[in-house]
Amino acid sequence: MQNNRSSLSAALPSFSLRRFVHQPISALFCMLLLSIWATVLLPLYAQQEANAISLYPALHLASADASSIAASRNALGIGITSFSPSSINAGTNGFQLRIYLSGRVSQTIPTANFGSVPVSVIESNLNDILVDVPASAIADAGTYQVSVTDPATGTTGYANFNVIQQSNPTPTVGVLQPPSVQAGSGSFSLVINGRGFVSGVTQFTFNGLPLTNPSTLGFTYAVFTVPASYITNTGTIQISAVNPTPGGGWGSNTFTITAPALPAPSISSFTPTQLIANGYAQTLTIYGNNFRNPSVTFNGSGVSITSNGSNTLTISIP
Repeated sequence: MQNNRSSLSAALPSFSLRRFVHQPISALFCMLLLSIWATVLLPLYAQQEANAISLYPALHLASADASSIAASRNALGIGITSFSPSSINAGTNGFQLRIYLSGRVSQTIPTANFGSVPVSVIESNLNDILVDVPASAIADAGTYQVSVTDPATGTTGYANFNVIQQSNPTPTVGVLQPPSVQAGSGSFSLVINGRGFVSGVTQFTFNGLPLTNPSTLGFTYAVFTVPASYITNTGTIQISAVNPTPGGGWGSNTFTITAPALPAPSISSFTPTQLIANGYAQTLTIYGNNFRNPSVTFNGSGVSITSNGSNTLTISIP
């Protein structure tokens, strides 16, 4: 600035007001000189000073703008704006979560956590990433903090993600296949048709005894092997399905355990082996098996049973 003043002074005519004051000139001429100095020369000098001050800082600020913008962006850092899906039910399978971001300045692949569980980044874009969340991370309901760290800026963004406690349906038990079995007939496969069956949640019982390890289980049906020890006695029993809270409930249907069918009787011999036609009633003893209150015919006509055992019958032939 001092150099500018010197150069300006050198460019102006050299004169001294004191010199002119002591000369016998008129006051009007002095006023004219002062007016020229105030209205012309002084404004030119001020403009030159302003130009000298503003020129070089402007160039410096122009070069600094780009770096200051980048610095302010880095200072802001990465942020999480939203999720897709926005929530998930607890206890379900693992899922892929898209995390939408702000403030990223490079395509450097970030790292991410779901709660305390590190998750794999399987897709990375400038404004979003896709991560693989395992089932173990969403076993329980709650609010989990999701974090994403950008290695390019060293900043971390945070947001909360909700794992929702699923409300269990109320189960119903419909058609049973088969609808009945014979007591003592051995183990068998039972198909339970219905609705509201949830794997790992719904509990099934057969006459109050647990049915476990279904070979097939869907929302509308379940298939179990019923052990032989469950069907030793005859009667009508309940097949039940129960879901716990929240929600949940109970449903059932009846099942019949019938008496076993009687085995067919068999005849091995007679006493006597022949009868005499004499017009009198005669007694015949029949030997065999499985004689359980049978009816007996002789030559197509019914006859009276005088005694009955499981292996012996005595009949009267008229």
